[in-house]
Amino acid sequence: MIQGYTAHLNVGTNKRGTAILTREQISLTNITRLPSGRGMAASYQGIWLVNLYAPSGTANRQEREDFHNAELVYLLRTLPPTMIVGGDLNCVLSRADCTGNMNYSKALDNLVRGLELTMCEQQPTPEPYTHTTPHTEQHD
Repeated sequence: MIQGYTAHLNVGTNKRGTAILTREQISLTNITRLPSGRGMAASYQGIWLVNLYAPSGTANRQEREDFHNAELVYLLRTLPPTMIVGGDLNCVLSRADCTGNMNYSKALDNLVRGLELTMCEQQPTPEPYTHTTPHTEQHD
């Protein structure tokens, strides 16, 4: 572990997992873990922190849709005024957000629109992508 930090772990049945790492003096409450290990959430001073690892790949499209329709909805069942959702969603909501095959998720799109969530980019870069890989070509 990292000295001075507390790791809140969630390892699922297939060895998949998520974690939330906090400084030791930060106390999380209401920690909720998905049995699959693909998500967890916790509260800190009225802020709901959510970390996700959605199924990846074109072959797992239905599994990803099921994750967004059921497991993710479970973590978001009580919506506080402030929520931060992070992790790896393994899909995009717009062609502009991808560099290769578009793994679009209708379920996630509906959830984002229905909850009026604001999507942020992973990191500020000259290219407006939330995901890039070295083996794919960029499109115009």
